[in-house]
Amino acid sequence: MSKVRLACNSFSPELQAIIAGLQGHEASTPEMDWDRVESLSIAHGVVPLLHESWRSMPAAAPATVVARFGRMRHDSAIRSAAGLIQRDQVAQILDGESLPYLVLKGAALARVWYGDLSLRPFADIDLLIPPGEIRRAR
Repeated sequence: MSKVRLACNSFSPELQAIIAGLQGHEASTPEMDWDRVESLSIAHGVVPLLHESWRSMPAAAPATVVARFGRMRHDSAIRSAAGLIQRDQVAQILDGESLPYLVLKGAALARVWYGDLSLRPFADIDLLIPPGEIRRAR
C-alpha cells in the first residue's frame, strides 16, 4: 500500500470521500456527514469537480447532494464567464497600451487546463505585470 493511501486512511470519512471523488471513485459510508462533505468541498473549491465525478455514479453521493453541487457548479460557471469577460476587457486595454502582462491562476486555467469553464471556480483576475509598468497599467 502506498504512503499516500496510508496517509489518507487517517483522514475523516468526509475528507476521504472528497479525495475519492476527485479521483473518480465512490466513497459513501454509513457514518458520512454529507453536510460536512459539502462545507469542506466549498472551502476547498472542489464542488464542481465532485459534481462532475459523482453525477454519473448514483451510489457515490446522495442525489440531494449531487443536485446541490450541480446548482453550485452552474452558479460558479456564470461567475466565471463574467470574470472571463472582464479579463478580456482588461487584456484589450493592456494590449492597446502595448503593456506586457501574464494572466495567472483561475482565469488562465479555467478553459485551457480544465477544458470546462464550470470546473475551475475563480473570483478575481490575477495579472502579472512587470514592476516598471505597474504605474502605467493602473
